[in-house]
Amino acid sequence: MRTKVTTFCGRFLRWEFVPEAVLAVGLTIFFLDQTDAATSAFKSRKAVAIMVAVTVGWLAGRLLLARFLRFAVARAAVFSVAAAVALAVVVLPAYNNETVIETFPAAAAPGPVPVTATTPSSAPVASADPPATPRSPGADGPAAGTPPRMPMTTSTTARAASAPTTGPATVSAAPAPTTTTTASAQPESASATPAEPEPAQSSPQRLRTGMFRGIDHRASGTVVIYRQPDGRYVVGLEDIDIQPGPDYDLYIVPGEDREDTKGGIRLGDLRGNRGTQFYEVPEGVNLESGPWTVLVWCQTFAVPVAGATPA
Repeated sequence: MRTKVTTFCGRFLRWEFVPEAVLAVGLTIFFLDQTDAATSAFKSRKAVAIMVAVTVGWLAGRLLLARFLRFAVARAAVFSVAAAVALAVVVLPAYNNETVIETFPAAAAPGPVPVTATTPSSAPVASADPPATPRSPGADGPAAGTPPRMPMTTSTTARAASAPTTGPATVSAAPAPTTTTTASAQPESASATPAEPEPAQSSPQRLRTGMFRGIDHRASGTVVIYRQPDGRYVVGLEDIDIQPGPDYDLYIVPGEDREDTKGGIRLGDLRGNRGTQFYEVPEGVNLESGPWTVLVWCQTFAVPVAGATPA
């Protein structure tokens, strides 16, 4: 039995364990430099399960490759790649600061406003155009709004006799001023009608404000909830500086000072741990119904990073 174990262990060379040494040094530096962030992983079941699975898989891989792969160089290459992946996932993101500065998103363009019976073209044509009214040739007196016309066949004596009776009657009965006033008043009222609707809100409204607080991580900055003119909400992260890490997401969670994502709504990946960014809230979510927590969440290890409850 001892002979088999000695023979099996004799397959390992000392320099084969260089990948493990590099991985151990990197994790130690990370633990000493960012102790709070490193120890926060032990508060998450997911993170602990990942660490246990990686450790068991690493040891099993060592034993299997030592048994079936006799070339030490090939075994060292395999575990060098594994160590590099582990450092890239766990350690390097903690030192990768990314600054993203965005402008406020524009609101959706409003739809066309229907216009009904408000233009001058809808005014009655008959009242604005008196000459279009037919007049019978034998009617007594001239038409309203027109000067009196005398028949050409009437004699001078008839004209002289009828002038005192028809002239004043025509002047007193003619409603020309009334007709002119009515026709001009209709376009005025029609042209004034479109000015009645009040202009809609054209700029976003700042509703609530809060400050980021770190959760086992360093965090600062302002969280603002805006309401767009079209009624939708936007979450603004302004002048933020959050300790970097792997795979950060942004959530809004109902409740005050929440540190979990249960019942929350994911707004997307955190675009940068520094700068100013704006995230649109899905339609139908009312951020004025009660307190909401804006939460930065580490998806890789399932731990909270930073949170704020705007009020």
